[in-house]
Amino acid sequence: MSVKKVLEFEKDGFIPVNRPDLQPYPMSIPFDWAIDPYNDSNWCFQLNTLRYLMIYLGAYNETKDKEYILKLIKWIENWWAFIQKNNIEFAWHDMATGIRSEKIQILFEACDNNNINKPYFFQELVNKHLEVMMSEGFFRSNHNHGLYVIHGIRCLAELIDDNKEVIEFCEKGWDEILENQLDESFIHKEHSPHYHFLFVETLDRYLKTNFYDNFPKMHKYFSEAKKNCDFLTLPDGREIPFGDTDNALSRTPKYKIPSSEKLTLSGYFVYKDCED
Repeated sequence: MSVKKVLEFEKDGFIPVNRPDLQPYPMSIPFDWAIDPYNDSNWCFQLNTLRYLMIYLGAYNETKDKEYILKLIKWIENWWAFIQKNNIEFAWHDMATGIRSEKIQILFEACDNNNINKPYFFQELVNKHLEVMMSEGFFRSNHNHGLYVIHGIRCLAELIDDNKEVIEFCEKGWDEILENQLDESFIHKEHSPHYHFLFVETLDRYLKTNFYDNFPKMHKYFSEAKKNCDFLTLPDGREIPFGDTDNALSRTPKYKIPSSEKLTLSGYFVYKDCED
């Protein structure tokens, strides 16, 4: 499947996630990373995450052809060279930077596991990302973008030798996120059920990296927040549609609960009668 996606990308170009309103945009090296062909900030944000390029790593996993990883490295090298010479608004967007950091860590772990030499610019790339993300004011614990930033920092901590200070920064950041984004009933505070599911799904994925095995608070908050997922779904499994929540089926596993009611400081009053 990833090999097919690589062929489609190289033929047709970049397609942002969940943007069927936009046409694919052709990409080749060298690329103008400051381009904004649709006058669309979301397009620019998604372009600079570089996450769509991970299809090359997927293609390597399917074929064991190292050429796919070398192509992925060339794309990142081209991005890195360009942003050092040009001021791009979305290059250091907080969420894009966090997502990109996670992908960098995944790529270089793959290099280590498959005896592929890391590129010459590797350490500079990692150090610059850490410098930006750990600068004062970049990380916001009261916004869902903070999830991606703090996890991006934790991912890059795996790629430096003396990472104690970075890991301590991450744990402090996660403390703030968990306290700020969930109320005392472990319900997410950000104006729609969808954000609760996004929070639970994101923590679930991050915990599976095993980077947080020695951080029990994160495991506890995830477990408690997961228990509340059923409160925020309709009987047919949809997330309750208000705020930013649409009518799509939830991707989070359902949890059966007895007839109950719940009042939370996040502004929800939920009554569920499982008998009717």
